Amino acid sequence: MPKILEYYMLLAEEMIKLDVPRNRMNDKMDAMDHVEWLPPKELSKIDWWRTTPSKDPHDALRTGTNVLSAQKEAITLLPLAANVETKQKANDNERVLAWIMAQVNKRRQGTVQKSVVKSALKFDEVCGLVIDVDEQIKNKKVIEADTKRLEASKRFGRFAVEVYHPNNVHVQYSGLM
Repeated sequence: MPKILEYYMLLAEEMIKLDVPRNRMNDKMDAMDHVEWLPPKELSKIDWWRTTPSKDPHDALRTGTNVLSAQKEAITLLPLAANVETKQKANDNERVLAWIMAQVNKRRQGTVQKSVVKSALKFDEVCGLVIDVDEQIKNKKVIEADTKRLEASKRFGRFAVEVYHPNNVHVQYSGLM
């Protein structure tokens, strides 16, 4: 068993090392969004030099996020066959997914769409997790953990979506995705 754990620890370390350049770039994107800019050291030695960072990157990101996330999501499922029953089933599933998204958005401060769009525009990457609250409750009961908070959160629906900062996620890609 320790060899398996050691293998995954080495794999995790390698993934983290490989993401260092990406994380540096993402940190600079965050700095531009938060209007944090430091001039080159040579300029700071000049007495009359004053740092006035531009808000343009932040404003452009905010505008793009607001415009693109204001669009209503278009959930489209293709029917598996050309008959009426499968078309009706696809339409029913589209309605259910739209309802689930509305419920998911009630449990967050902003919409999932806004978080996804901002991450896509800012980092060219979106890292998210869909959480099945019923499954979380079941798993917590197995280890006899407190589930009161999760039970209360079920009033907002069965699912939750968490969008993470890409620097906190390390992914391996393959030909199979």
